[in-house]
Formats: sequence, structure tokens, C-alpha cells
Amino acid sequence: MKILLFLFLFLLNSIIFINGQLIKVYDLSSSFDEQNKYPNSSELLTCNFVFYFLSVDDLKTGLPFTYSSNSEHVIFKGAVISNRSSEINGFQFLGADYGNYQFTIYVTAGSTTSSIDYKFSCLEIPLNTITYSIVNSNQEYNPYNTFTWILKFDNLNCQLNKLKFAELDINYSKIGKNSFAISSSLVQTTLKNISINFTSGQQLHIQLGPIFSNFNINRHVTLTLYPNSNSMFEEKGIGYGPLFKINSSSLFPYYYLQNPNSPTFQNTISPIYGFPGDYTFIGQIKNADSGKNLFLKTLNGTSFVDISIIKFDIKEKKQDTFGTPSSIGYSQSNPTFFTISFKSSSIFEYSTNDYYLNGLNVISSSFPFGFTNGSNLNFNYEATFSFSPSTLSPLQFQINSDPPKSIITIGNSESGFQKILSYEIYHLFEFKYLIKIITDATLNNLPGYIKINGIYYFGLEKCTLNEKNNPTFEIIVDFLFGSLDEDGGGIEISDTSGKKSLYTTSSFYSISPPLKINYPFNFDIDIKKIQDIKFLFNNLDVRNKKRTNIMYFNYTVTDLNIEHDQIIFALHLSDRTSYIPGEPLKDNKFYYSKWNSTIKMFQIEFFINGNSMNGIVPWFLTNGNLNQNSLQISNSFFPLENQLIILNTSYDGYGPIITLIQQRIISNLLVVTFQIEDLINGFSHGDFIIRGEMDNSIYKFQITEFDRVFGTYRIGRYDHSLLIRNNGSKCFTQTYVVSDVILYDTHGNKAIFQEWNKGGGYYSTTNPFINYLSGPNWRFSFDCGDYIDITPPELLSFSIEKPSQQLQLQQQQQQQINQRTIVILFEARDLDSGIKPNQFPTVYGITPMQSIQSIATIVSMNDTNVKYRSIIDIPIGFANISTIYFSVYGFINNGGHFSGFSSDYISRHFTTSSIDIGFIRYLAIESTSDITSEGGELWVIGREFHSSLTLKINYLDGILGFSQQLSPIKSYSTALLFDGIRKTNQNFIIKLINLNTMIESNEFLISPIIFNFENNNNNNNNNDNDNNTSSESPTPTLTPTNQTTPTPTPTPTPTPTTPTLTPTPTNQTTPTTSNPTTPTPTPTLTNQTTPTLTSTLLPTTTPLVTNTPQKCKGTPQCGSPTNGYCTSSGCVCFSPYTGLDCLSKTMKVNQPKFNLTYPTSEIQISLEQAASSTSLPSTSTSSSTSSSNDENSVFFKTLIAVSSLREMDINNKPIKTFKFGKWSYSKIDSSSSRYSTIINVKSLDGNTTQTQITTVLQWFGNETTIEFANQNISMNPSTTKFTISISSYQFENPLHNLQLVMEASISTTQPDDKVCSLREYGETGSGDNSNYIKIKVDDVSLYGRFIRRAIVDSYIKSVDNVLLDSSLNALSNPSSLQSFIGITIPYFTNYVIIDPDFSILVDDNSVSDEEDAICKNKKPSITSTQLAGIIIGCVLFAIVIVFIATYFIIKKRKESKLNSSNVNKKMKDFSNEKIN
Repeated sequence: MKILLFLFLFLLNSIIFINGQLIKVYDLSSSFDEQNKYPNSSELLTCNFVFYFLSVDDLKTGLPFTYSSNSEHVIFKGAVISNRSSEINGFQFLGADYGNYQFTIYVTAGSTTSSIDYKFSCLEIPLNTITYSIVNSNQEYNPYNTFTWILKFDNLNCQLNKLKFAELDINYSKIGKNSFAISSSLVQTTLKNISINFTSGQQLHIQLGPIFSNFNINRHVTLTLYPNSNSMFEEKGIGYGPLFKINSSSLFPYYYLQNPNSPTFQNTISPIYGFPGDYTFIGQIKNADSGKNLFLKTLNGTSFVDISIIKFDIKEKKQDTFGTPSSIGYSQSNPTFFTISFKSSSIFEYSTNDYYLNGLNVISSSFPFGFTNGSNLNFNYEATFSFSPSTLSPLQFQINSDPPKSIITIGNSESGFQKILSYEIYHLFEFKYLIKIITDATLNNLPGYIKINGIYYFGLEKCTLNEKNNPTFEIIVDFLFGSLDEDGGGIEISDTSGKKSLYTTSSFYSISPPLKINYPFNFDIDIKKIQDIKFLFNNLDVRNKKRTNIMYFNYTVTDLNIEHDQIIFALHLSDRTSYIPGEPLKDNKFYYSKWNSTIKMFQIEFFINGNSMNGIVPWFLTNGNLNQNSLQISNSFFPLENQLIILNTSYDGYGPIITLIQQRIISNLLVVTFQIEDLINGFSHGDFIIRGEMDNSIYKFQITEFDRVFGTYRIGRYDHSLLIRNNGSKCFTQTYVVSDVILYDTHGNKAIFQEWNKGGGYYSTTNPFINYLSGPNWRFSFDCGDYIDITPPELLSFSIEKPSQQLQLQQQQQQQINQRTIVILFEARDLDSGIKPNQFPTVYGITPMQSIQSIATIVSMNDTNVKYRSIIDIPIGFANISTIYFSVYGFINNGGHFSGFSSDYISRHFTTSSIDIGFIRYLAIESTSDITSEGGELWVIGREFHSSLTLKINYLDGILGFSQQLSPIKSYSTALLFDGIRKTNQNFIIKLINLNTMIESNEFLISPIIFNFENNNNNNNNNDNDNNTSSESPTPTLTPTNQTTPTPTPTPTPTPTTPTLTPTPTNQTTPTTSNPTTPTPTPTLTNQTTPTLTSTLLPTTTPLVTNTPQKCKGTPQCGSPTNGYCTSSGCVCFSPYTGLDCLSKTMKVNQPKFNLTYPTSEIQISLEQAASSTSLPSTSTSSSTSSSNDENSVFFKTLIAVSSLREMDINNKPIKTFKFGKWSYSKIDSSSSRYSTIINVKSLDGNTTQTQITTVLQWFGNETTIEFANQNISMNPSTTKFTISISSYQFENPLHNLQLVMEASISTTQPDDKVCSLREYGETGSGDNSNYIKIKVDDVSLYGRFIRRAIVDSYIKSVDNVLLDSSLNALSNPSSLQSFIGITIPYFTNYVIIDPDFSILVDDNSVSDEEDAICKNKKPSITSTQLAGIIIGCVLFAIVIVFIATYFIIKKRKESKLNSSNVNKKMKDFSNEKIN
């Protein structure tokens, strides 16, 4: 009975358990747009639906879910995401006809089934009631506008996704829920009727307005072809086709090329320079039009007319055939890399090659990567690539677009696809968002990379927490471009085996609760809601000057969930000085909006380039997520009153061009000469690459004003020397080819030629070789006879110095140090011809997904052997989960052959070719947000951040040290927000510190953006400099008004103005264009001032030294109020006054003659000149009324010279001294000269290298402000500036310094007994952070200023200036004085530039009054200090005597009475004697 009862209870319990199983189903697609749809395209009859639902097993039985439906149209997609008890699934309902639908989905687990009902509708587009609006553009306002009309449907309930146009020339892009941007491949000058196809043959007819107004243009233009004949044209660079130029008098001309065989047109013609009434335009003939008659047309009235017929046969330059791997070596004994090899099948022409492993571009490189031996005529190739042992077999390896090769490996990963466990996104600034994700990665299955918005983040590069299990990543993404939807690429995660997971905005990443990847703030802009566009300044004159401006506008927000301060716009200027047509927008500058809550408007601060084109400035706005099909809200959609107008008499949108190319051979040097012309803006600097055609030797160099040997910066000739061989060595005869050139003018315009830039054909219209398109004139020859050495250099040694894996303390300070620096040492030898000079091999580090490279430096060399060192700073996150395999290529001998060695070769012949780095955490600043000179908020980007960090700030504008500390107001692991940065026009340095542990980050230099609005008030400024002068004026704040359209009224800046299009051409001569095929002869050069280098901010490596604050001197203090004023750092003097007390005055003298043999500056002045330069009479003891030609006149002579160069050891002792011999002289212009000389430096191993010293002397007749080393420096009138550059120097030890010794002297014809002299040396107090030397005879001084910084290898570094008079026995006489100053330069690799200057002063005070004056007949005198000491000593001594006398008086009263008179007399006599 008990057994039966037990069985009954058991069965009852089982039944209850089974019936108690509960499945819940939740609909995840319940929005209106998901359940109500139009057909996917306007002409279709059916709709497609996709739905998602969540199934939950409440009892967590673990039984699988199965799905079914009562509709045959339902197609289940499978589980999207699942866990033990829940699953998200999706299904499609395809081909639904018009109508309403209802069906049921059944979810079953075990014996339990639940269901959910779906209702949805496929709606017919209501063609009979549809309404729409058109926004028309005016292409005259912006010829670069991508889309010319905007079509918006106003009364549709659902989204219309695609349109079917009847016209083939129509292109469109969906830009909003029911908004479309439209363009036509045909040029539209009249009304255009288009039709949209709908179902059953129905059409919606729409009329589009013309995009050009009815206006006439001068059709009689001058057409110039480059080259000048319609013959076969061979491209010199990929995409660099033939060009043509047009001269036109129209302000808004429009030209296009028509190919009768194609309905499309080319609108690549853009203005490049000129003046109102005479502009020059340039255009390119594309490869697709080769051999065809092209009709050049222009708009005349409402129709286009033919100007000319152009025809070119073009031989296109293509990526050369590189080679196909004939052998792929893979060994199971080392299953982490494979080696490919092949022999060349054709001549190598220096193209860049892309290498892919499983579809991932591991490295893009040209020579020397992989080139193991030979020459470009015939070479062998071998390269090693690594992969993870877990990578699935077979590997897919590919070079360029060649068919991939399969490599069978033993890799067999059993890991699953990596998943996102958590996802968060936060807005930081501009379009920068911080994405924080947690993945399910483990130590055995780490992520190979995370790709967002097309950018790869490898391994643990962005890991902030738990790198071994479920790591957290923080990635900052710029959504100005791209998005997280399917078109934008989403988030792709790949593990090391190659398995990939993709998440987009339609992807679920969480099941409890159900969550999708989201982009929190993305809205469609309605162009009609942008209103009241105004500019702070309009009708601007930008002649020779960059201008600042502010754009204001309103945007009507109808969504209650969106606030104005959440909306961000970006402004892009599209004129030719800002944008080259076809150039990727990612390479361009954008300016970002901010919401002005005071006036309730958006505002964008921006710059307008100097010498921009007269007329309307083209621009566009965007709200991010830019791609090739997205809407750019162009200014062409707005009326004239919303346009920004420039009034300018000259325009320059083309970079400098080369008008003459020459060569000459001087001994072992190939000297190349380029004549560079830029008639309006002037040439600033240029970067060149010249390579050997057969041996691939590479010469990279920069040309600046220091290389100019003749002419001015508008037309000048520049020399550069290439060392082809060392003294006595052999060499190989070959041609040297210019492969890359970028020339910059003084306003930042570029002329670019890149022979093998596969994607850079749009730079064709900036070609600096436009005059040389028809011939091989960019090639140079160096004849060495018939010598050849086919035995390539060999590798003798290769070693890797591994870094410490631990963070260390340095100098007892708890500062973290990056221990990811690798030093590789190796040696090569060529016994036959030796290693070619000035050629440096490249070390490559390869991982399965990344690569890194470093150009080696020479440690020592002789005739056959060279020792190299390569220092590689491993980037943060690089190779943290992989081994780095190193190879080295690019050894070139003197006989025309090269060699290189793969990782495979190195590992077989030397100890190792690889290293493991691991993952190291340390506090680091990597970047920041932009900040203006107004200060305020600053985002700091880096790693290992937390809320307890403190930001320390060192302002470089006079306040010493890290004077400000701020705490973050927002904190993430990779980003911190600080508020309270003070106003400053100067650079400042930041660092982060943990005040508890005292661990510090690296120091980071910030250069604030200076918007100088006050400077815009002077529209007639003809300053040739392009420096935007600093200003302390606040950012203009507008005062709101009660008008519907607010009229901005900033204080103190002017009210935004209304544009007017009334440019008046000036009577200005148009620059003459030279013949396109023949270099023009050098024109007559005018007497012009040579400009300084462009004001490009250079980075610093360490905080720069600053002068110690000084007490203001002088009576009155600083000569106030006429001579200067007092600051916290000392006296700041008004020109022409100078000195620590502003009581010395710069003399105005005539420009001295340049010495033709030596870089010296010698000036002779008379006593009368000195006396006339000061308001006080001469203090000289002798007077003269005779003329300066009188033999009895008194003269002063000053001399400044570059004396010597010394290498100083670690004890600051000279170990080498170089006295300069013969200098080469060349005149730059009337106020500047250039001197150069070469010294031979012999190293410890007996080898000799050469170092070039170049000195440019420049005379400043008037007060001028220049920029040097990121610092504005005021040059007083009559100042001589020495700009001294030193090329690469072979130091004996990296701890040594160089010291350049300069000599300064002053003397007078007066005898020694008539004058005195004085020497002063110290720090200036005017804020220029310099040392000064002042040597003075009588009241005339030679004043030298030595800036305490230099440009060292493109960095700004501090230098020490040392007075050397005692060690070098400087002359010190009353009538003549001499000083030596040593400028101590830190270790450098490539070059250094220093910039001292000298001027002559006259003083109000006599030198003989100075305490340290050197005088012949000066009588010694007791100073007040000495006199006070004597008096005090006498008084004390008298007190002692009185005490002794009193003692004796008490003891021998009687004797005292008898002798008291004698004692007092002696005391009196003694005192008188001491005083006298």
C-alpha cells in the first residue's frame, strides 16, 4: 500500500512539473516603421519585413527551442544570441503584396509550446495625394557641390527607401526619412523635368530648377596645353595626366569637358591664381578620354558653347608587375612564420606593394622590403611573415591584387566567435565618441583586432581592464566620417585564428535585457530649418593675410528629446586654397560648432586663407557620418544674403612650380639646382625624394630659404648636394630620378608630385613639374665609368637588446618609464666596392597583423664595413599578444647592387630574429582636444586614467613651472575632461600625476588655436607675413535682440555684415606665364625682403628653459613711461630701446657690406653718429666737430664672426676643435647672404665624414617680428641676424655635445687713457628667454642676443649659451673689448638650426661710472661698502680700548690720573690714522 502511494505521488509530481514549464515570448519589433512599410523601391509592388522576438524558458530546463508558423511566407533566420534559458530569433516575411497581414509564431521547448501573433501592413504609396518640395542650388556659389537638388516628400506616413528615376543621368542619395539629394551627370542650365517610376506604369513628374543663372561670360579665352602638343603623352606618375590652363575675365566661369561618346561630364577645372578680371583655371584630361576628341565648353547665357577641341593619346602609368611567389617555405618545426621568395620577372620601378594575410593588410612597402640581392634589372626577393599558431588552415596570402596563395599549416583553432558582453557609448567632443565594450575573450582566445569605422585596433591595444579574461576595451571613434550601421562597417572583432564577428546598429549584443548596438545621437538634417546665416566679418580683404571669422546660424529643433547643445555641425571650406577637388575629405580641415545660449544661435569659428579667390567662398555643413553618398549642406542652397564674400586683389591657389632644373658635378657630389617660382604667395619650403634608378639608393631632403643661392622667395634658385661616393671609393654609373616632390608656399598651398601614389591622381592639377610634362628633364646622371660590383653586401652580425619588462624608478622619482624600446645592432660588409655613403638600411618588425619599421643609423664605418644601430620605440599595444620577427633590407654597395635579409635568414644564421614584448600598463597622454587661446575645457586622451589623477599645467608665457593643478570633471579610463584652462596665446605643457603614488605621465605640449578677431578690422593690411598675430581679445559674444532674425552685435568687434558682390578690378599687372615646354630664363629680380620660414609649430621633446624673473632696473624704472614698462619677468622695452633697464638705444646705421669670403658683420660708426642717436650729449671726454671724413674723427668698429666648432665630452671639455677655412659665398637678395663650408670629421675608427655648416646673414633695417623655434622675436632696427645650420655630425659618443663658438668685438680709435670699456653677460628680462652679451666702449655697445632654444632634428630643444672669455683669453682693454660665446647644442642626428642676432646700442650713462669698468687711468677709490666696514671696525676697536682703560682706571686710580691724557691722545691719533 505504501509503495502504491509513493508511485502515485511521484507520477502526480512529474505531471505538475511538466505542466508547470512556462515559455514566454516577447516581440522585439514593435515600432510603427517595422510593422508598416512601403515597397523597398518606388516601382515595386511588394514589401519585405524582418521581425525579432525573445523566447524565455522560465524554468531553465536547457531544452532547445524550435520554431514554426501558420504562414508559409515566414523564413526563420536562426538564433541571433542565446544563453541556457533564452534566445533571440528573427524571421523574414518576403514578397508581401499590398494589404494587412496577421499570422502566428509558435515556440516549442520539449512538450511546451507558446505563441505570439504578428500584425503588419504593406502599404501602397499614395501617389494621388503625395506632396513634395524642392530645394534648388546655385552652382555658381559652389562648383564643388556634390548634389544640386534636395527632394523631400511631405505627407508620407512610412519611410520611402529607394526611388526609380526614368532618366539615366540622375543620381541620388537618401538623406532623411523621406528626403533625397539629387544630382545629374548632365549640366543643367534650364528647367529640368524628371520622372519617378511607380507601380503599374505610373509616374510622378517633377520639375527641377536650373543650377546656373542666365549670365554671359567671355568665351574668347586663352587655352594652354601641358604639354603643348596633342601627341602621345606618357604619364610620369600614376594619374598624372596632361593638363590645360584657361585664362578668363569672368568671376564665376564654368567650364567642362564633354566626351561625345559618354553622357557624363568632367568638372575638374578649378581656378588656381590671378586677379579680378583675369583668372587662370586648370583642368586635367583623364585616362578614360585617351585618343578621343574632347570638347571644352563654357556657359554663355543659358547654353554651353564650344571653346576648343582637345585630343591626347595617353600612355597610362600603372602599378608595375612585382612578381609572383614561386616558393613558400613553411616548417612545422617552427609553426609561427612562413617565407615567400621569387625572382624578378621585369624591371622594378619603385612602386608600393600591399601584402595581405587572410584579407588583412599586414604591410604596405616599396623598396627595400623583401629585396634580398641584385639590382632593379634583375633581383631576388625573400620575405618572412608570421601568423598565430591558432590560425585556421589554410592561410590566404596575397600581394596587391594578384590571386591569393593558400598555405597549409597545422593551425587548428577550436575557439568560437568572440562576442560582445557589454556595450556603452559616450559623447566626448566634436564627433568624438568613446565606445566601451567587454568581450568574452580569454587568455587562450584573445582578440586579434577590433575594427570600428574602418580603423583597426590590434590585440590589447585599447584594453583598459582584465586583459586575461573578459577584457574591457575603450576606443575613441570619430564619427565625422562613417557610422555603426551596415554601410559604415559596424564593429568587427576577430580573434587570432581569423574568426570574425560583426555588430551593427541592428545587432543584439545582450539578451537580458535585449539590447542592440546603438549610436545615441544621429538625426537627419532638414535644410529648410537652417536659417539666418550670418558672418561676423563679410566683404573681407584677405590680401596677404589669413583672416579669422565666425559663422552664425539658427536651426529649428522640433524633436522634444533633442536640445540645441546636443547638436553639432562641422564646417568645411571648399575653395581651392582649402581643398583640392577630388582630395579625400579626411585629409581636410573641419571647424566645429558650439551653441551660443546667449543669442540662441550656433556659431563656428574658422580661418580664411590669405590670398583666397575674390567672390563667394564655397563651403558646406555636415552633422557627421560623412561618406560618398551623404549630404553636404552646401552654401549653394542658400541665397546671396547668406554668402561669405572675399574682396581681394590677388589670388593664389596653386603651390610653387619648378621652372628650371640643372645639375653639376663637383668632385664626389651631384649638385642639383631647382628654380622655384611662386609669384604671389612666394615659396616657403619643399620636400624631395631622389632615387637611383638601378640600385634604389634614396636621397630624402628638404629645401628651405637656407638653400637659396640666387633670387628671392618669389623666384629663386636652390641648390642641394647629393654625396654619391666617398673620397677614393668606386661608384656605379646610373640615372637619378626625382620621384616625389611637395612644394609649399607661404600660405600653405601645396604643389605635389608622387610617382607611385596609387590613389593620388587628384593631385595632378597641383603638379610642380607642369612645365616639364613632355620630357625626361627630372633625371640626373653621374658618370662613374663601367664599374659594377655584382657581389652584394653581406650581413656579419645581428643582435637584439631586449628591454626590461618591469617599470622602474628614475632619479628617485616615481615616474613610469616606457620600457618598450628595442635596440638592434648589426654589421654589414662589402669587400669589393664598399657600402654606399648616406644610405641607411631599414629594419622591419612583422607580427601576424601589424608591422613596424625603423631606419638605422651608422655607428661606425670604414672602407668595407659598416656598423649600424636601430632604435625602435614599440607603440602602445603593438605586438602585446604576438612575437615580433625582425628583418633588415636596404644595404647598397658602390657597384650598383643591393642586399637584404629576411627573418628566416637571420634566425638561421644568428642567435635570434624575434622578440616577445608582452602587455605593459603605464600612464600616458596620447592626444587632446583642440583648445583656443580663450582657454576653458580640455579633453585629455590616453591610457590608465582614473578620477584621482590631477592635471598639472606649465604655461610658457612667463609663469615658471607647473603652476596650475586641475581635477577632472568627467573621467573614463582613456579620457579625462578638465575645466579651467586659463587664457594664453602661448604653448603650454601638461602632465598627469597621481598625488597619492606620485606616478606621473609623460609631458605633452599643447598649442592653442588663436582666433584674432581684432586683427580683421584692418582690411587694408599689406603685411607679407602669414602669421596670425596673437591677441588677448575675448571671443566675440553677441547680444541678443528682439528681432525675428537676431542681428549679432559683438563688443568690441563689428556687427556681422551683409555680403555684397561688387568687386572692382585693380590696375595690377598679371604675372607672365612661361612657355610650358621650355624653362623660362631668370627674370630681373626686384629688391625684396626675404621672408622667414613659415610659422609651422614644431614639437618639443622636453620642457624648454625659461629665464628667471628679474627685478626691474633703471632710474626711472625701465625708463618709464617713454622707454618701456615693468613686468613680473623684468623690463619690456619699446623699440628702439633695449637692455635690462631700457636705457640703451639701438642706433640707426646704414646696412654694412657683406664680406665675400667669411660670414662676418663689421660696422664702423663715428662719434657724431653715436652722439646723434641719443637725446643726451656725448659723454666722451674728447669732442670733435669735424666731419666723419676728418682724420681726427673718432670711430667705433664692431665685428661679429663665426669662430669655430667644438665637440665637448661629458665633462664639458673640448675633444675636437674645427677652425673654419674657406667659405662659399652666395647672395640671396639685397639684405641677405649665404655662406657655407664643410668640415671633415674623423671618427675613432679612422673613418672620415663631412659636416656642412651654413650661415645666412640677414640685415633688418626696420623693426620686424620674426618667428623662430615656435617663438615670436622682435628684431630692432639695424640688426644683423645669423641663422646657422649644421648638417649631420658624427659624434664620438651620444652623450657628447657640439659647441659653436662666436666672436664679438668692439674697438675705438680713441686712446686708452680717454675711454673705458665694460662687459656684461646674463639673461634678458623682456620675455624672449635669451642670454645677452653687451660689450661696451665709451657709450657705444655691441649687443648680442642668444636665444636659448634651437631647432634640432625637427624638434625644439633647449641650448646652453656659455661665456668663454676666460678660457679663450679674450682681449680686454679700455679701447677694445672682445668676447667669445659658446652655443652648446645637444646630440642630434640630422641637423640643427640656431638663430643669434646683434645690434649696436648707445647709452645715456657713462661707462666710466660703472664699478667693473676697464679704465687705464682710473684711480682706486673706497667704495661705500668698504668705508662702512672701516668705520664699524674702528668703532668696535675704540670700545675695546675704552674697556681696557676703564679696567686700569679702577685698578690703578692714581696711575690713571697721571697718564690719562697720554692714553686719550694715542687713541685719537690711532683713530685718525685708520680713517685716513
